[in-house]
Amino acid sequence: MTKPNYYEIKAKSIEFQSYNLFFSSLHKNRILTLDRINAVDLKTSPHSLIIDNREIVFLNHDDTNSLEAFATRNQIPQSQHLDTWSIILRNYLDTHLEKKIIADQDRQLEIVGISQGECENLSREIRWTMLGTMEWAYLGLWDVLALKQHRNPFYRFIGEKFYWRTMEVALRGCQHQRQQT
Repeated sequence: MTKPNYYEIKAKSIEFQSYNLFFSSLHKNRILTLDRINAVDLKTSPHSLIIDNREIVFLNHDDTNSLEAFATRNQIPQSQHLDTWSIILRNYLDTHLEKKIIADQDRQLEIVGISQGECENLSREIRWTMLGTMEWAYLGLWDVLALKQHRNPFYRFIGEKFYWRTMEVALRGCQHQRQQT
């Protein structure tokens, strides 16, 4: 669906030669120095970084060990933020969720400022993008962005607002502070 990202994890930075999601700030500034990295998230698929207090960028699906070692070595905190898109996309999983789980997730969204109505609107807004998705375990921000740019031939011309809006929703309730070294 999307090409792999090409990057090198160095001692104190991650340098991208190419990044597969349109509109990312990595297309303008390809070097992630420690001062740009706010947190690492090993719970998303693929694993991700929160950068510049406004964007989530993803590494390749098979890069778990090197990212975890990089974060540990450089004392980058683990993200504790709610994976909002995994909840918003729950209706597109080929899995039946119990009512208690749905109610718990709805409460979590409310805590970060996403009402049930907004969740339903966001889910409806991306229904054509997610149509035919056959996943039963996990869908998240990377999935909606990759599918949107893959399935819409005009996305690269009209998708910037969508990209940054999904980032804003993804980071709601996210509070992280970089440790000073």
